[in-house]
Amino acid sequence: MTDFQQNNYAVLRKKLSPDLITACQQYIRIQQAKKGYFNPEEDQLSLGKYGDPLMESLLPILQPILEEQTGLTLWPTYSYVRIYRANAQLVKHKDRHACEISTSVTIDEGEGEKWPIFLETPTGTMENLLRTGDMLIYKGIEQAHWRPPLKQAYWVQAFFHYVDANGNYASQKFDKRAAIGAESLKEKMKRFHQKT
Repeated sequence: MTDFQQNNYAVLRKKLSPDLITACQQYIRIQQAKKGYFNPEEDQLSLGKYGDPLMESLLPILQPILEEQTGLTLWPTYSYVRIYRANAQLVKHKDRHACEISTSVTIDEGEGEKWPIFLETPTGTMENLLRTGDMLIYKGIEQAHWRPPLKQAYWVQAFFHYVDANGNYASQKFDKRAAIGAESLKEKMKRFHQKT
């Protein structure tokens, strides 16, 4: 029995290779230099990107790790990368149906005090410090998760979401897009309205 099967979550340390992490860090810095590539989030202290090509390409790479931990056959749904800045926080929430099985991966941790992530589990609240390359696997639609205000200057986290291919949310495959990496309906509508 895996950690996930036993506890409804798992923390896997240094699961992404140092070379892959370095490539992701450099890529994100390059994209951040492009005006408008990342979108300001509601709190105005974070920047995010749905379906970034590099992050989307990691969905099938990470999928076997999550399938081994969960014992499920999974469909990837979507990825999201977020750059948190000082004082940003992740409010306590549960995710939407496309996030039945999720993993949160630290891509770049700021200097100074490490930033905890909290997760509600069947045995109580779990606090964990994810270092660069570490991943937390959890049931996104069942388990509330949150982070307090960030004390350092920045933090980069990537989120990779999946659904049970034989479960109630299988229709969320690719987040209802034609394929991973494809535009979402929301992005298509935004582009359409910009043209008119």
